[in-house]
Amino acid sequence: VAGDHGAIPLHTIVAPNATLAHAGLTTVDPRSGDLMDWSALSRSNGGSAFVYAEKEEDALLARRALEDEGAQTGAFHVVSAGTLLRLGADPAAWFGIEAEPGYAFSDAPSGPRLAAAAARAVGGYLPDRVEMDAGFVAFGPGLRRGVRVPRMGLVDVAPTLAHLVGLALPETDGHALVGLFEAAGG
Repeated sequence: VAGDHGAIPLHTIVAPNATLAHAGLTTVDPRSGDLMDWSALSRSNGGSAFVYAEKEEDALLARRALEDEGAQTGAFHVVSAGTLLRLGADPAAWFGIEAEPGYAFSDAPSGPRLAAAAARAVGGYLPDRVEMDAGFVAFGPGLRRGVRVPRMGLVDVAPTLAHLVGLALPETDGHALVGLFEAAGG
């Protein structure tokens, strides 16, 4: 049994596009509240979001506006493009934002910048947060009893299971956790 990500308890939703609208980087239809046009835009992943821009100066204005909002509210912080690239995120994003625990992002283009969350928990934070670790439970023939792995990467699940059943996965990012298997002859 394996999960795909963890979740963090949630109390507040942040609308970064409302901040970008206030900075003049998005245009919202005053009647419907829908997005009409943008020169910088945030796309939510739950606990993180990518920020896209038409031009470099729009990206710089968006970053300044979001840095100010994050500092003022304490709800999130800016993540550099270099960090996003290291994590394998969308290379088209100029930068990202990551919510603090208890906060998550919406794609709402208008309305309040902070609002009570309807959901109780959310994923989508950057993967270096221990709270985002997924669960993994395995039992059966060939596996050692009572072994607990303190921390395991999701990329290690497939190579571990493939090794257990005798399959080769030569081109994976992860590694088989051979310490989970019974010793030869045991």
